[in-house]
Amino acid sequence: MEDVSATQLLLLSALLFLLPCSAYDACDELDHDDLLSLPFKAPLNWSASTDCCLWDGIICDPLYHIRVIRLWLPKRGLSGVVSSAVTNLTRLTHLNLSHNSLLGSLPDDLLSSLPSLQVIDLSFNRLIGRFPPSSNASNHLQIINLSSNFFNGAIPSSVLVPSISIYKVSNNSFSSFSGHIGDGIVKLTNLNILELHSNQFSRKIPSHIGNLSMLEKLLLHTNNFTGPLPSSLPNCKILSSLNLRVNNLTGELSAFKFSTLQRLATLDLGNNNFIGELPQSLYSCKSLTAIRYGSNQLTGEMSPGVVEFSVFTHCPSFPSLPTT
Repeated sequence: MEDVSATQLLLLSALLFLLPCSAYDACDELDHDDLLSLPFKAPLNWSASTDCCLWDGIICDPLYHIRVIRLWLPKRGLSGVVSSAVTNLTRLTHLNLSHNSLLGSLPDDLLSSLPSLQVIDLSFNRLIGRFPPSSNASNHLQIINLSSNFFNGAIPSSVLVPSISIYKVSNNSFSSFSGHIGDGIVKLTNLNILELHSNQFSRKIPSHIGNLSMLEKLLLHTNNFTGPLPSSLPNCKILSSLNLRVNNLTGELSAFKFSTLQRLATLDLGNNNFIGELPQSLYSCKSLTAIRYGSNQLTGEMSPGVVEFSVFTHCPSFPSLPTT
């Protein structure tokens, strides 16, 4: 009797050992069917008779190779819409459908249904409407890129979670994001890149934008921002690129502490309504390589000492941003 029990235990152990190997052979059936139901019109080599984890643009979880975690299809010539079937891929961490010809609006529960999402890139498509809000956007979300679409309306504050490091919603100007940025943006304390240019943002730049101490690139050009530069902006001490061109910004620059921006390489203040003297603190920006400040009401001559910094537009032997 003991020998029989030992044999049974041995068989059971072998069976349990083999189960993960069997699971490794095929992706989740529901994920498989949801992927096939996506209404993308493109020459994707997806076959219903094969494991979806082997399909082009699909990556499954590395442990059991069952659930789809990445839908990565940039520049695949996709057309059609982003259907609600995407929201059923609940283990997705990366969603990249950029540089295609996708149309229509996004599912209302896109972010709410993807609690593990880290990257969403839908840039360079033909998507319309408002970006959907989220009652529980992923706390893992790091990158949002919605640039070069036809989105409109305000940016939902519910999607602005502290984990975001790259936030790009530029060039939706045909049917633009509008309204003010909102104070929610200044809570993104891990933000490295903020690109909001070529929209219809208005009102003042948030006064507490200096809270974004990790910010390296701030591109707000070609909008309708008004008011003076926020006094907190010099707190963004690792900022390397600042573009505020083509807005309705006002006020004097002389009191602005450019000297704290020691990593600033490019600065564009052109086509605004700044007045007064060019700030002397600009001379302290030792990393500055290009600047544009034309089409304002700035006065004064640059100090001869500025030549050694190789930055200013009226020094023809040095590089500068174009004036148009």
